[in-house]
Amino acid sequence: MDLSIALAGGIVSVAIFAILFNYNFVNNSIYDFALSRSEMSKIEDSISKTVINIQYPSASSGSNLVSFSLAENGTEELWSFDKFTVLVTYDADIGGVSTPTTEKLSFNSTQSFAQAGSDSGNTQFARPNSDVSPGNWEDASGGDNDTFLYDEINESVRSDSNYARSAT
Repeated sequence: MDLSIALAGGIVSVAIFAILFNYNFVNNSIYDFALSRSEMSKIEDSISKTVINIQYPSASSGSNLVSFSLAENGTEELWSFDKFTVLVTYDADIGGVSTPTTEKLSFNSTQSFAQAGSDSGNTQFARPNSDVSPGNWEDASGGDNDTFLYDEINESVRSDSNYARSAT
């Protein structure tokens, strides 16, 4: 009889210990969930109070450059421009065909947002249309082995079948 009471007491003690041990993990999980929910609400509130406007868009006749300003006019400052990239999507006239085009603009403190992959104002992001730096390119498929990048990847007609790689 005494042995059965001792065994029952041991089993009950282990069960209580297991319940208290698991309660600590469950309690921490609930606290973490509530904390993350609170942080999400703060971010969503900041986003709702942030207004980013595109101002002063302008383009010169005969130029392929467009100027505009991004202004943060909301009551909350959310954007740290040096931590973001701006993607601008527009319809470009490529060979007389209106083609959806995306440009990647990266922030640097001396030039504001500068066009990534450009040289002297020639857009070369995603779809090269001329050689920025000719030479040292090898054909991987097609082309004529003249080491000119644009000749190896001619994207005046969109295609994923041709590509080139650097020889070095």
